[in-house]
Amino acid sequence: KAGMYAVAVDFCSVTDKTTSIERTLYINGTVPCSEARYLLMKKTWRNNYIDGRFEKDFNGNELRPTSYVDHQWGTYEFIDSNTYYANPFEFYFEKGVNTLSLEAVREDVVISEIRIYPYEDNISYEEYVSGKSEAAAEPIHIDAELPSATSDYTVYPIYDRKSPITEPQDAAKIMLNTIGSEKWVTPGQWVEYEFEVASAGLYEIVLRYRQNELPGMYTSRKIYIDDEIPFEEANYAKFNYNTEWQVEAANNGADTFQFYFEPGVHTVRLEVTLGEMGDVVRQVSDIMSSVNEDYLEILKLTGSSPDSYRDYGFGRVLPDVVEDLVLQHLALEEVIGYVEGMANIKSQSSATLDTISRLLLKMGTDEDEIAKNLTELKSQVGTLGEWINDVKKQPIKIDYIN
Repeated sequence: KAGMYAVAVDFCSVTDKTTSIERTLYINGTVPCSEARYLLMKKTWRNNYIDGRFEKDFNGNELRPTSYVDHQWGTYEFIDSNTYYANPFEFYFEKGVNTLSLEAVREDVVISEIRIYPYEDNISYEEYVSGKSEAAAEPIHIDAELPSATSDYTVYPIYDRKSPITEPQDAAKIMLNTIGSEKWVTPGQWVEYEFEVASAGLYEIVLRYRQNELPGMYTSRKIYIDDEIPFEEANYAKFNYNTEWQVEAANNGADTFQFYFEPGVHTVRLEVTLGEMGDVVRQVSDIMSSVNEDYLEILKLTGSSPDSYRDYGFGRVLPDVVEDLVLQHLALEEVIGYVEGMANIKSQSSATLDTISRLLLKMGTDEDEIAKNLTELKSQVGTLGEWINDVKKQPIKIDYIN
């Protein structure tokens, strides 16, 4: 039947290079969308531990562990590598014979199976917990600096001395006691932990974490349990800004999550994602593209050195451009409202957008302001690009998980 289908592959890495596997997808000889040019399959990296922790130098300082690629089989669902979209892509296939091609971009890979299937949304959190009861068990403690696996060679343990209760801690020696910060910020990067459960039931996943790098904003992680997203809201776990360390159960700002485990060994994976910020970043990207096109249209009329005293007749010659400046101002105001609503404060992040928004309004409602502010408009297009790059980085540092 003709319709929308998701695609998944079972794959295994081949080389020990630090780069991820990248492919471009063609359906019936055509790349179906720009995002399909950058399909990223992550390798599985494991650290070498000594007696459960790290090797030490002759002074007793813990050393960064050596790591290796575990060439294990995994499943990759074709999904947006920028995480603007939380769920897997759905591609249109005609009824009858179709072709699907994967073009090598980077790294070798072995593929055993390709599946094309109708995608079904995850169940809601309410449905997931319905009928399940809380576990009667002691907390399970996991040191965040000791992951069982990571997605990248560059995601490794670091040490923190800013808090005296970060564990483990030593007054004189370096102890690798956290993971994250600038080492774990790019969409698609993940850390995974293996643990054993004694009693069946619902458990909270409580983290001691610090997110002090995006003022007034949250960062996001996608939570996998045993390689699966257990419910739709697990795509959007939020970690709010604070200058201090926080201890909080995984949540999406509305619900505190509980996860069901049967007795036995399980894994929890935390993957960097834009979460709900994906919509915001996509909106700002569209605004930036539109404003840049407006700038280029104005430039065709004025040249690179516009005369601020000349009447170019922008409203008569470029009426659509002048109108679009106002429309992009309104779109940006909507984004600003969302960003400020995250923490109910006006942050540096929203202030940057506000400056650009006011410039667009001024130029779109007063033709005399267009020529004299054209250079500033070009600069602010670059500022929007910087804002997008900053927000796409999703920093968080974790001490432990209970």
